[in-house]
Amino acid sequence: MDKKFSEVIIDSIPVWCVQTKGVCGVEEAIISLEFKVKSLSGRKCYGVLTGPPDDGIYRACTSIKVEDNFKGLERWIIPGGIC
Repeated sequence: MDKKFSEVIIDSIPVWCVQTKGVCGVEEAIISLEFKVKSLSGRKCYGVLTGPPDDGIYRACTSIKVEDNFKGLERWIIPGGIC
């Protein structure tokens, strides 16, 4: 079975995020993000892994809204480019 993939170019995306080491902390990061934001409903959410799965940096992210002012959350930018 031949799978076809195509490259897309995305813009940079400013987000709020919670980070953890490796993918084994994904669930904890998502729960922490949702707790701090109060609700992820109506927001775009992203998961970004930088580095190897076991000891890279995983970030659970959600879009930033103009009215947001969350303490204890990191602001970060998902880099744009070819995916």
